[in-house]
Amino acid sequence: MSVIPDGCIDILFYCDPERPTADVYGTVLKYKTINFQANCEYFGVRFMPKQDQHFKYSMKEVINRQIPLADMVTIEPTIMERIINERDFRRKIKLFQEEIGINIFACNDLPAIIEYSLNKIYSSKGNVNMNQLAAETGYSTRYLRKQFDAHVGMPPKLFSQIVRFQNSLYMLLNNQAFTVWDVINENGYFDQSHLINEFKKFGYLTPNEFIDAVSKKLSKPI
Repeated sequence: MSVIPDGCIDILFYCDPERPTADVYGTVLKYKTINFQANCEYFGVRFMPKQDQHFKYSMKEVINRQIPLADMVTIEPTIMERIINERDFRRKIKLFQEEIGINIFACNDLPAIIEYSLNKIYSSKGNVNMNQLAAETGYSTRYLRKQFDAHVGMPPKLFSQIVRFQNSLYMLLNNQAFTVWDVINENGYFDQSHLINEFKKFGYLTPNEFIDAVSKKLSKPI
């Protein structure tokens, strides 16, 4: 499976009764391919960095890495087995929420500066100036970066670029009425070159190459 930066964190359960595993995947910073076992069921949980995760690793240490869930949070081995062996999907979700999620998201005590900054970045679709963001929160850009490193795992500028890239990609792939120039104007890119460079930075492809690649995959018979 091909993955691109999205700023999210994933927990992926490999539901093989004989070799059950569960890993935490931090967001990638560039296009990457992840290999899955054929003919095997997976169960995944995705969450955004807006929640304060109670992991043994810092958010910065999780970026671009795959770490066993058991190394990230204390869980009973039998709980993992129950989730993996459970056949009902809704029951899997409930088991995760009650037995693991409650430990990871024990409380939501993010600093106000992070809450405000993330909301601002999402609402502006990543098109936000760091100096302006620091001024609005009443803190310095240095302090803002330090808080983002601790709670998001990356600088606010990079996180904003990823959010802008994701929004631009969504516009291009989910509504054919949008053109490349619409994406440039909507998301605050300086020009076409700026858009292309950011797409290649995160996904190795230009916007048109992304559209062509996805179109070819969708046109293949299942």
